[in-house]
Amino acid sequence: MNKQINVSIYTDGACSGNPGPGGFGYVVIMNDKEYARSDKKGYRKTTNNRMEILAVIEALDFVNLNLLNRLIAQQHKDGRETDIKVTVFSDSQLVVNTMNLGWSQKTNGDLWERLDFQISSCPKGATVAFEKVKGHTGQKDWNSVVDALAVEASSPQYAVLQDIMYEKICNPSKNDCQDSLFNETCSSEPEVTEIRLKGINTREERLVEVILSNGAVVKIEKLYGGFQQYDCTEREAKLTLDLAWKYCSWLNGGKLK
Repeated sequence: MNKQINVSIYTDGACSGNPGPGGFGYVVIMNDKEYARSDKKGYRKTTNNRMEILAVIEALDFVNLNLLNRLIAQQHKDGRETDIKVTVFSDSQLVVNTMNLGWSQKTNGDLWERLDFQISSCPKGATVAFEKVKGHTGQKDWNSVVDALAVEASSPQYAVLQDIMYEKICNPSKNDCQDSLFNETCSSEPEVTEIRLKGINTREERLVEVILSNGAVVKIEKLYGGFQQYDCTEREAKLTLDLAWKYCSWLNGGKLK
């Protein structure tokens, strides 16, 4: 007998000026009542649309990594099939209509690509739907909670992260990176100096750390059918993308060749 599990994601983005300091917040709810997770992040210069999109990306990333596979595995262990419906509630007409009606993705292509990847990474048995909600209604509900998180994240004390792609801090094609996270002037691309394999004997905790010559540590973690890179800039992720694919099989239980 199939069991229906509902995962509700409430997201919101905010910007003080557009562009300007911005932030996003999200809340994940299980079966309409059980709180699972909330988070917020702030960026020093970005746009409202980017924060709206990024809120959904980050929320789905958490759901994919921490909920869906665990829920499905538990149901299979109990001899039951599981249908999981993930519903994203957003007050962004851009986000909802782009996903539901195929609106153009001419701008913020880096984020739309990441969002498409998160949706395609959902395991078999899980579907993702988008619903438009009214923003700033004044009602005490989850929409008001994520609105408060986004506004708080866009305040000076939180809005400190760098929206690398928007600020165009680095352009690899022109080799003129000005990213303050790098220890050198980027006259040349940083190189891989070490690869650490963690959790070799523990399938559930496999992790790859790629150390670059600029001191950055790019972490690669398994995702259903693939991987995710984090604790790195967009540029560092691109530099280590080939390695990420190389270790993808191992992260998901295969053998290292």
